[in-house]
Amino acid sequence: MAPLKGPHNESYTDFYDDWSNTQLQQLEELERALNSNMSESEIKALVDKAKMHYDYYYGAKDNAAKQNVLQVMTPAWKTPLETAFMWTGGWRPTMVFQLAYALAGQLVEAELSELLSGVDSPSLASLSARQLERINEMQVKVQKQEDDISHRMAVLQQGMADQPFVGITQTLAASEDDKMEAALDSKLKDLESLLEEADNLRRETLHNMLDTLTPVQAAQYLVAAAQLQVAFRKIGAVKNGKSDD
Repeated sequence: MAPLKGPHNESYTDFYDDWSNTQLQQLEELERALNSNMSESEIKALVDKAKMHYDYYYGAKDNAAKQNVLQVMTPAWKTPLETAFMWTGGWRPTMVFQLAYALAGQLVEAELSELLSGVDSPSLASLSARQLERINEMQVKVQKQEDDISHRMAVLQQGMADQPFVGITQTLAASEDDKMEAALDSKLKDLESLLEEADNLRRETLHNMLDTLTPVQAAQYLVAAAQLQVAFRKIGAVKNGKSDD
């Protein structure tokens, strides 16, 4: 089985490691920005750079899926813990909203303390009524799209025990191998389409969430998302008995 290639013909594993390292650097930049007197426009530039970095990842992943969708669905560059909780080759789009609500709740106490001290520091704890309305509208829409993809994935999986597979596998004739391979190729094309659709929904949902937030809120959100991803990967490496150095 040929190894997957990244955007510059490097191994996809090397690409993913480099991408993850850059994400860590961007995480540190965003944290420094939030702890400084950096202007809103400067913070927005950092947020836009992080969004482009996610887009770069999904572009590379889409290309890798066209090379071999099975390797992307069962990625060797991720820990078993990460793989076990994947949904259609990645994270569930609705997690975007769960993270926003969790982060908002976490920041409420800290923001109340600052306000009582006379410090005005708007954060995700200060989501406006319009922002909350917009987020709720997005969540309802994304949940429906996510459910639709889940349903079609279930239909695809159930189809593996349907015709033509059952009829083909009941004979040992070598002539049936080509039929089996053709039938599998059709299923893999369907799987590739579902993965592409799921990734587009992930990317679109993240973009829409960040566009709904102020630059400071978006920076806070990206920091939390990156921290969660990094922590999950490290814990997964420990669980798998590997070092993440």
